[in-house]
Amino acid sequence: MKQSPLKLILFTFLLVIGLFSCKKEDSKKKEPLLSRVVYNGLNGYKLYYSDKNLWTKWELFNLDAVDNSLSVYMTMEYNDKDQLVKLSQFTMPGDVPSQRLFFEYDNTGKQTGYTAYDLQGANPSKPSLKGTFTYNQQNQLGTVTIKKDNGDLYAYYTLSYYPNGFAKERDEYDETITHQLRLTSKTIYSIPIDNTSKGWEKMAVLPLDGDELARKPRYETVQRYIYNNGVLMKNIKESTSARENNSDGTLKRLTSTTQNITPVSPDQVNIFEFEYIQQ
Repeated sequence: MKQSPLKLILFTFLLVIGLFSCKKEDSKKKEPLLSRVVYNGLNGYKLYYSDKNLWTKWELFNLDAVDNSLSVYMTMEYNDKDQLVKLSQFTMPGDVPSQRLFFEYDNTGKQTGYTAYDLQGANPSKPSLKGTFTYNQQNQLGTVTIKKDNGDLYAYYTLSYYPNGFAKERDEYDETITHQLRLTSKTIYSIPIDNTSKGWEKMAVLPLDGDELARKPRYETVQRYIYNNGVLMKNIKESTSARENNSDGTLKRLTSTTQNITPVSPDQVNIFEFEYIQQ
């Protein structure tokens, strides 16, 4: 499945407590924000925020005990309405700029799409992909159309939701030579778990991928199917268990099991731990 790039930056600040400032801060309830994901004892990724609690940087690490170094990071920029307008991706080592996305909005503030640039491509000043978003009657992202610079279809997504607004199904299509849509992948999310995504809400800023990133706290199972010309090539099932919560309701730890159903191969069991900041 094609994944669009993403990013974040952790911001730490000190409060100067005085007679008046203390009273003001006490009246503002602090918000838990996901700051680190630990994968089998290794750094998985880290998230950073502005002083307005906007997600500004996302660091992803190599998942290797020998090399758990920073691999990729993304930065996010916002306009004066706190709308995501720019996402930049860099690869390591060397902080090499690799991709940049610019997001567009209509006059009602609804995100309508993005333009992507491949900064390591043959012509980095020319858009490489153009994404267009349409919404359902509940004002939820309903379809995403992504086209190449020559106008050919790169990918087409349809999404459906549970009554609480969490993702239910996400289907991806490509285009045949006769310009018919052809299913290439299907993702089915189980009925969401109530009150388990606290601290993960900022990921919703990422269109299409936000629900994917927040799937572990939200769902007990996720089924994935990948097709090639209508033939099922791969089917995996992700399941979570042994959940532990912190006293504030944030998810502390869980076990994730990936079952490889088609083709059959041994299950993969991984331990995820989650850390948060309060600001």
